Amino acid sequence: MGPFPHDAPPAAITPQNPMGTDGFAFLEFAHPEPLKLHRLFQLMGFAEAARHRTFALESDSPNRVAFNLERVMRTRYVIDDFQQIYFVISSFESLLKQCYQDFGRLYDRLATLEDLEPTELAAGDDVITKGTLQHSTLGHPS
Repeated sequence: MGPFPHDAPPAAITPQNPMGTDGFAFLEFAHPEPLKLHRLFQLMGFAEAARHRTFALESDSPNRVAFNLERVMRTRYVIDDFQQIYFVISSFESLLKQCYQDFGRLYDRLATLEDLEPTELAAGDDVITKGTLQHSTLGHPS
């Protein structure tokens, strides 16, 4: 599970890492005062790695699915290319609400489930737009 297929030890829930993550891909967020949102992410310890707003918002290639924390955490990611699935959520407050839970129980459940490929739509997905997946079929990693 997770985006890093390497020999690093599994992430642990600690005071410095309360969600026990080994990374998140936050792709698009909007706010009427963008600098406030940027500062909030900095305070939370997140760093901007890249920008690809045009592809994420305008391309017909990726699937766009309503955000579901368990679904997001089961999805494999390609670190160095555009994603073929984007998870859409209405607000940062909604994200915080979904993330304010006992992650230990969530990790126990996830350990029993298979990872999902980034091009895969799963049963129960609330599909907002079904993409063509053209980017992945042109020889780009999926």
